[in-house]
Amino acid sequence: MSGVDTLTFRKIIIHAFCLIILSMFILPMTYCVKKQFFSLEHPKVSICDPEYLKDFVLKSWRKSRTNPIHYVDMNVTIIKTIATKFRMTLSFYQLLSNVYKPSFVEVDMPFCEILKKDVLVAPAFVEAFRRNPKETRPIPELECPLLPGVYSFTNMIMPLENIPTTFPFKTGRLYGNLTLNKVIIGSAYIDFQLKTVDV
Repeated sequence: MSGVDTLTFRKIIIHAFCLIILSMFILPMTYCVKKQFFSLEHPKVSICDPEYLKDFVLKSWRKSRTNPIHYVDMNVTIIKTIATKFRMTLSFYQLLSNVYKPSFVEVDMPFCEILKKDVLVAPAFVEAFRRNPKETRPIPELECPLLPGVYSFTNMIMPLENIPTTFPFKTGRLYGNLTLNKVIIGSAYIDFQLKTVDV
């Protein structure tokens, strides 16, 4: 090879190498979108008063191994009407040193009000309820009073747009208690973690 050919060949190799580096590192950083979501895992029903509720089942699952999002299903049979005298408490616990500790984030309202006003959890239940065929629902819409019947909520997630940007922690446990005259009728919890993935 002549000196000019060698110089041209080296330039081609350098350009090719630069293109490979660009495609491996810089382009993915430019076009890769990061998505945040709440992973909801390890749900457990701890109290189910058979006078008011039965067949209370709560579970989380993933659609596939490649899909990191955990969806939540809840099924419950209501025996007696749930109306204005019932209260719902949603308590967020923070994971600190492998122990779930109470935080200052809590919602405690009459059950009927929480269905209307809560922006963290209620929208997922309302949307899941609407996905059921109308003929299978005990009531047309998820609003008080909740009449006796089988209630099914599937494929629920906690949308990030409902979470305030000032939410104080990323890993914790959400406890939910349904009470009547300060007596717990139903109680459950689920662990959550704010995660980020590339999409």
